[in-house]
Amino acid sequence: MYGMAVEWEEQPFEWVRPARFGVARTYSKGPITEMRALVELTPRAAGGRGIHHFADIQFSERSRGCVDAVRRIAMVDRAGRAGW
Repeated sequence: MYGMAVEWEEQPFEWVRPARFGVARTYSKGPITEMRALVELTPRAAGGRGIHHFADIQFSERSRGCVDAVRRIAMVDRAGRAGW
């Protein structure tokens, strides 16, 4: 990941057909300590399915300062676009 060594252990995938797909990873190297991802597929009235993706990412202490700086920049950018 961007020149960093990243290693993780992946739990078995959860697949509840046709509604949900998810996975959890525990990282031993890199800027992330844990990640859980979930994709939900919801029926649409007009047919087909809608997709909702959720991610819960826990960052290591070393990377938290960088992540917080990026988050602040994104918040200022969004506020500017909203006309605040």
